[in-house]
Amino acid sequence: MVIPMEDKLSKRNIVLIEIRTIEKAQKGKGVGFNQLVEKLKGKVSRATISKALDSLFDMGILDSEWKLDNSKWKKEITVANEAQDMVDEMIKDLKKRKLIK
Repeated sequence: MVIPMEDKLSKRNIVLIEIRTIEKAQKGKGVGFNQLVEKLKGKVSRATISKALDSLFDMGILDSEWKLDNSKWKKEITVANEAQDMVDEMIKDLKKRKLIK
């Protein structure tokens, strides 16, 4: 039986990697909760994403900021400056070991 590599990662790490990937693709702009849920649809449930975010915020790995976007307030979630190098190294290591693409 072959287990997909992504199934070997914790849901919290899947959420963290997705946040950092989106943040880098958007040149530092944070990700909104609904955008994250949509991106991880079929991989991680909405409730699990919420729990993962709580945990990552509690550990100081994530930051957030309220921004006005098209006349609506949106909470942008980003990886905290202090944690960016650690997360980038984690992603690099997981790619090197072919655990993620």
